[in-house]
This record gives sequence, C-alpha cells and structure tokens, in this order.
Amino acid sequence: CTFAFKGIRVKGTSWKHLFLLGREREPGGWTSARDVDGCIWLGYVGRDRYKQALKAAGKSVRKPQDATVTPGSSRSWLGSAVEWVRLRDLTRAWWDTKVLGLSP
Repeated sequence: CTFAFKGIRVKGTSWKHLFLLGREREPGGWTSARDVDGCIWLGYVGRDRYKQALKAAGKSVRKPQDATVTPGSSRSWLGSAVEWVRLRDLTRAWWDTKVLGLSP
C-alpha cells in the first residue's frame, strides 16, 4: 500500500510532529477502533527529520511539498524518514521510542 500526502508545509508553521494516516482498504465499519485497526497505518516524522529529508532531496522548505510513501520503503524522498506502525500494533513503547525519543 502506498499513500499520497499533499501540501506539507514547513514555512509559516511551528509543528514539531507530523503524523500521517493511511488507509489500505475500506474497513468493515467505523464504529470502533477494532473496525479500523487492521487497515490503518500511522506514520510519524519529526520536524528535524522532515527538513533533513527535504534537504537531501534538494527540495525547498519554503514551498509546500507533496509526498508519496509506502510503509517499509525508503524509495521516495520522504520514505526513509517516516516511522510506520499499523494502528493495531501501536503501543506505548512504540510511541515513547519513536515520538518522544525515550530509550526503550
């Protein structure tokens, strides 16, 4: 599954965390987390890593950027900077390590 994101901005913003949600298929329902946890991916990239990926790809931080990313792939300009987890596999330990930068 590959996900496309449009118009990600750095200039004029102060975000520290970029969260990407991707749906690989239509869930059976939308009433509970159990309905969607097997088909939703959560991607995370911190601002510094995002800016490093922009620089490495020769892209400007002044313009909104589009990105196409596939969980587990580093082929796109942003791919290697994103940490992915399926919603059903999201744990406090993943969050603490990837988002908060705490030691496991």
